[in-house]
Amino acid sequence: MMFSIVRAVPLCTNCKFFKPNLLKSEFGKCVKFPKSEENYSFLVNGKVKFTPQDYYYCTTARGTYSMCGPPGKLFESK
Repeated sequence: MMFSIVRAVPLCTNCKFFKPNLLKSEFGKCVKFPKSEENYSFLVNGKVKFTPQDYYYCTTARGTYSMCGPPGKLFESK
């Protein structure tokens, strides 16, 4: 008899890094992966401009192996 071992794939909505979108869960973001925004104006005038931090969508993080990937390798439970 052959047994198959099924590992439950973790869902982003159950991860502590999940930032929900109030309109659609498909547009939730992962706070584990911030988008880097370079501020070149600092090199011109020496002033630091703070901008709101933005993050990649969970669908991007789960579709990219260098991030979380389909298996959810960086998943941490809430």
